[in-house]
Amino acid sequence: IDLPITAPKGFKIKVHGSLEGDEDDYFVEFQTNDESLSAGDVGEGTWTECLGWDTTATNEAPVRKALTDSSMPFILKNTAVNTFTLLEGEWGERTVGTEESNKTPSFVGKKISNAFLFKDRLGFLCEDKIIMSEVSYYYNFFRKTVRVLKDSTPIDLTVSSDQIVDLKYAVPFNNQLLLFANNAQFSLRSGNEALTSKTISVVHKSSYELDTSVTPIVLDSQVYFGFKRGDKLGIYEYFIADDNNNFQGVEITEHVPSYIEHTGEQVVMTGSSKERVIAVLDTSSYYSCDSLNTCSNARRNKIKIYKYFWKGREKVQSSWFEFELDPFIDIYDISFVDSELWIYASTFENQIRTDSFIFMKMDFSENKLVSSATNYHLDHVVTNADCTVVYDSGSDKTAYTLPYNVFRQDWTKVRVLKSIAGTSGTEATYNETEFTPAFASSTQFLLEGDTTSSTYTIGLTFEMEYQFSTPSLKDTGGSGGRVPIMNMRNQIRNGKIAYENSGYFEVNVTVNGRDAKTSIFNGHTLGSTQSTVLSDPNIVSNGVFKFPVYSKAEEVVIKLSNSTHLPSQFISAEFESFIHGHSTRTSR
Repeated sequence: IDLPITAPKGFKIKVHGSLEGDEDDYFVEFQTNDESLSAGDVGEGTWTECLGWDTTATNEAPVRKALTDSSMPFILKNTAVNTFTLLEGEWGERTVGTEESNKTPSFVGKKISNAFLFKDRLGFLCEDKIIMSEVSYYYNFFRKTVRVLKDSTPIDLTVSSDQIVDLKYAVPFNNQLLLFANNAQFSLRSGNEALTSKTISVVHKSSYELDTSVTPIVLDSQVYFGFKRGDKLGIYEYFIADDNNNFQGVEITEHVPSYIEHTGEQVVMTGSSKERVIAVLDTSSYYSCDSLNTCSNARRNKIKIYKYFWKGREKVQSSWFEFELDPFIDIYDISFVDSELWIYASTFENQIRTDSFIFMKMDFSENKLVSSATNYHLDHVVTNADCTVVYDSGSDKTAYTLPYNVFRQDWTKVRVLKSIAGTSGTEATYNETEFTPAFASSTQFLLEGDTTSSTYTIGLTFEMEYQFSTPSLKDTGGSGGRVPIMNMRNQIRNGKIAYENSGYFEVNVTVNGRDAKTSIFNGHTLGSTQSTVLSDPNIVSNGVFKFPVYSKAEEVVIKLSNSTHLPSQFISAEFESFIHGHSTRTSR
């Protein structure tokens, strides 16, 4: 039956779909062509879909018309250059239907656990439900018509499982959405079709334990997520194992199960697929202690690093190490942006937290040069062009004001280097003169004389340290693997280190019951045309460095270290030993 083209303005009619229920019923309201008419005045016009009889209440009533902006997620908006504003979102209202035909999103009145973007929809996780907005309209979670089910309509779905499901994270991955619950992982897909309420499906994929305080990350074709191991953190590498979209998890912390601390605080994990690296800010804390061993001001200043490398389908590198930053900062957050790890932290002065917050960054780019002529290994590297430089003729000193603060305890680490003319050759030369700065304040140091026309590289030294695992002899086991030989004495005579592009390093050998011995490599090697005298500039060379040990393997600790601005790069190491067998080993 056609509706009349003449009717009172605002007149509302309910149109029944089927007789079995109200789900497909809808309402239309008459709108006159003459907008100047008042409600109830008769005129010609058209019928438009509208809200039902009872859906005229506010957003606080049981049959709500709108969402409450103040209790919905807030929006961080870039409103100008380097300016961000935290705002309430303008969330869409219900404009058609009733609570029955156009239901309120299931997150209303509950806690949203995670937000995500997928297939041009904004989505929320809430308990065992996935709620996704209208396509391209991120703030609308209501249907715009209840007459037909459009492909762009919002989606509200419950995950079915024989276990209690509490969804915590949603991660877009390989044209699907991975859903992480406490002890289960699900895949949300729509096949090769557009994502709609008709094509969507959720499939259970695995039952790995999840640490909900660590947000999963995606790098290349893997997803990484954490799990608790007592007061430690383990990390799974999660990937598609076959052509049927089955997933498998492999633990990347299996060989270092106690390395990452997790004692209750939030653990932050971030990564760079370009540099093949993961950074973890765990709960390792530095404590300042007085003479009575009373410790306070716990702060996080350590970042665990996982470095990996794939050669085809084989992972040929899987290593962990640690960066320990100044004990005068407390790191709040870390995040990779391309190849740079950005660090947000507060600072301490005289063991008291200040009001200062700082951003720092670490560049993980391989073989990155500080400048075209040098590759100084320094923190906070700047040149005189980055500083305010003023010469005082009265004191005959030049003052350099740095663009950052240097903690008083770090003044001895500052290096001021001036490049000088060098020679060319196959061995790179670090030609520089080092000046000793006299600090006038936390941001300013002085050099003797007028140095305003000179070019300097300025930065803070840091210490690199590597400890060898206990050298051991291994043989082929019965299953084809390598097993240590226990019935032989391994008396290490000396060690050799193959190095490349190295200018300085130390080998520290500590034997039980003896004083530590240090062997120093300073870049000068016999037979080199650039090492004729010790006063020559710093040399960066390639070669093999030999050092004495003279100890049983299990009674010695061997460390490599470097606290200068010169590089050190190690290729391999080997040990020369006397082997004495206590018995003969046979296999059966």
